[in-house]
Amino acid sequence: MFLVVTTASAEQRYPVVFDVEERAVLSAERDGVLTNLDVDVGDSVRKGAVLASVYAGDLGIQRRQARAERDFLSKQLENLSNLNSRGLATDEEVSKTKTELARADAEIDLLTAQISHSVIRAPFDGVVVQRAMSAHEWVTAGKPVVEVLNPKKVRIVSNLPSSLVVKLPVGTTHKVWIADLEREVTAMVRSTVPAVDEQSNTVGVIWDIINMPEGLLTGMKGEIVF
Repeated sequence: MFLVVTTASAEQRYPVVFDVEERAVLSAERDGVLTNLDVDVGDSVRKGAVLASVYAGDLGIQRRQARAERDFLSKQLENLSNLNSRGLATDEEVSKTKTELARADAEIDLLTAQISHSVIRAPFDGVVVQRAMSAHEWVTAGKPVVEVLNPKKVRIVSNLPSSLVVKLPVGTTHKVWIADLEREVTAMVRSTVPAVDEQSNTVGVIWDIINMPEGLLTGMKGEIVF
């Protein structure tokens, strides 16, 4: 009987997934009617752009009233302070007006925050990939409205045998085959999860793509070659 020993190790391939780094499901922060929803699936958006708004007309009226009250109290405090300096108004009257003015300022701040929570903005540059509602529909706080992702920030993720990962220091480069694009890219190890999954005996690994190819979509599958 003969024992055959191979001097070159066989090529190993493991499945990987191309995963987007920036993805967000944007929800309303307060109940109300969507007065506008200006984006649709496939639309590009810029960071900070208004994507949708919940009706806040009542809050705007309340804030204008609060500002008018604040202006009145501010003028009243100025007059009382002048009178107090001449002994024609008490310290208690001045103190009371200061308290009322501070309360009015706090009310304005609260209403301003509520109004800002009525607007849904893009958290980063990206593309709308899902729209769960339409303009003029009633939305409740926490209910998803749109989902956006940044297609320019894609990474590679996979779970590899722990025995293999211990030999993969950060900065190691590998070739990854993308079947959908019929091409190969170079990937560099960014990080590894510092824990072994007890059931699969694997470790999560993240790679950066060195030469980002045209047409790469999040969710595509590939094979990393060792």
